[in-house]
Amino acid sequence: LHILTNTHAEITVHDLLSYSHQPEKLQLPEIAPNVDLLSGAAPSSQETYIGSTNAAYFLEALAPHTARYNCIIYDTHTGLDDWNLAIMEACTDVFLVTLTEPASIIDTYSYMKSALQHISTENFWLLISQTLNPQSGIEAQDKLNLALDHFLSYQIPLLGAVPFEYDLKSAIDIQAPFWEKKHSGEAGESIELIVKQYLTKVGALAATSKTREVIL
Repeated sequence: LHILTNTHAEITVHDLLSYSHQPEKLQLPEIAPNVDLLSGAAPSSQETYIGSTNAAYFLEALAPHTARYNCIIYDTHTGLDDWNLAIMEACTDVFLVTLTEPASIIDTYSYMKSALQHISTENFWLLISQTLNPQSGIEAQDKLNLALDHFLSYQIPLLGAVPFEYDLKSAIDIQAPFWEKKHSGEAGESIELIVKQYLTKVGALAATSKTREVIL
């Protein structure tokens, strides 16, 4: 995300886990009004992301900052391991992002089959990305839930779908934050609607004393 936002990440999750920075003194860069960013580690540092012990320390390090933020959004790396399980177990909600292609639906089913053995089924939400039309997102959810219901007696609710949009893809390709370009296409509107729908569902639209968000 620090690449997408064109933000120089002086402190990363890797630095935090290597004890090179004191958690209570973290000063995170602001990537948008009231939105801060703590960058993940570079691929060469992924060996740090192993085991639930590091995840527990990471969550403990974030604890002093929870009073400052309304939401902490953590973008996990791909796959299901001890680190991701520990993070997801600590989260209020888990958002699974998938595509409409059959291979993506199969991957999401396999992920859910493994995750549901360890995590509560009450906090999963499905997001469909790069849909070609509104109906394709619903069809993808139906196919996934058909398999989940048949084999696991479970269904995942659909929070929303984001349509494929060439301008948004171009902004990502050139590392230009679409919110800075005042992007107002269907994808941006869909993301805004999804956020509002989620906050309404969880009853989080009421004003609170916290005014900031952090994206991890």
